Amino acid sequence: MNKHKKLINMYYNLEKIDFDNQVKQALQIIDDRVIAKPGKDPAKYMQNIYKMVQAIHEALGTFNQDNPARYNTLHEQQHGRKQRIVSNCIRQNKQKSKIANRDRNQGYRA
Repeated sequence: MNKHKKLINMYYNLEKIDFDNQVKQALQIIDDRVIAKPGKDPAKYMQNIYKMVQAIHEALGTFNQDNPARYNTLHEQQHGRKQRIVSNCIRQNKQKSKIANRDRNQGYRA
């Protein structure tokens, strides 16, 4: 869901929240960025947050190169969603204009 920054914030600023190694790898919490739990370290969070988010975005940016078929499928789904939203808006606006024209020509119906 692309909530990496929020999860990293929870790891560093909440005392009893800890993740398994797989999640830490995905969030780029590796080597000297790991803190002892239970405990929190907001200073280390402020020091490393931008490096971690940049590394995550670089890792996710290679997605379209690794699997172009999956990237195209997701892109088509997103385009289809936008197209449905736009067509629904156009349909609603047409309906509103029909009602407005009817009211203007025939008078308001109660």
